[in-house]
Amino acid sequence: MRKLLFLPLLLLAECGYKAPPPGKLEFQGPGVKILSPQPSDTVRDTACVVFRASDPSKVGKTVLYVEGSRVAELEISRPDTAVIGTLCFDSKAYYDGQLRIFVSAYDLWDNQANSDTIIVYASNGRKAEGEVIDTLTPQGPAPAPRRR
Repeated sequence: MRKLLFLPLLLLAECGYKAPPPGKLEFQGPGVKILSPQPSDTVRDTACVVFRASDPSKVGKTVLYVEGSRVAELEISRPDTAVIGTLCFDSKAYYDGQLRIFVSAYDLWDNQANSDTIIVYASNGRKAEGEVIDTLTPQGPAPAPRRR
């Protein structure tokens, strides 16, 4: 009889079944907020996003999105009800200008929530194709007119 019980459990474990965490079932995703960078900040090279995520049933994973694409993921090795973490991305992979970023957080029940989307500016000297750099117009204020 013991062998008959062991086999279904073994098959279930091999299928990648993830048992829900103990406790009361809940359906709300974690609260998540980007702490740094601030909206309108300029990023260069490797840019890191610092975030805070919290959930009563513990935060298990966070994902960073830049321009709608998943660029970094953090599996929380010791899930906790409140997590402060950092996810980094290569801003040189994007043209100079606006970048929309947000962080998604997942609790142990796989409920998901997103931070507010913020806009930062990449500045790595990488211009979009067809963008013309004006080298003839003087930079800065116009010179004062001469008196005769």
